[in-house]
Amino acid sequence: MTLDQANSVRSNDKVTDCTYTDVLKCIEYEANIYGEAAKIIAQIGKPSKKIDQIVVSFNRMNATGKSKACLTAHKKISVRVFEKYGKNFQSPIEGVYEWYLPDGGMITYSAQCINDDQGFVIVSYTQSEGL
Repeated sequence: MTLDQANSVRSNDKVTDCTYTDVLKCIEYEANIYGEAAKIIAQIGKPSKKIDQIVVSFNRMNATGKSKACLTAHKKISVRVFEKYGKNFQSPIEGVYEWYLPDGGMITYSAQCINDDQGFVIVSYTQSEGL
């Protein structure tokens, strides 16, 4: 999918410049996923000029103390990811899980909670080739 095609899908998205390596532009929008606020970032690759990766970020860095916001997001999202992709994963780093898909591509789940309150939960889909 090209930048123009991807940008035409949603009316509430915005095209942004990205600081990611080999990424031409990003298409970003806010959403609520499994009851948790998230930012979806579709990355348009420089070489492919197509969506190469989709990142769903549950940013809880600004959560207040005693809110358990990061832990709550981790529990809610991990249950859904593990239900969908199963226990057949690789874990190259503690807290990071990767599933390689039979048709190519990879799903990555990462919970980087500094404490129960603050941190990030990230789910990403990387295609073998641009979508």
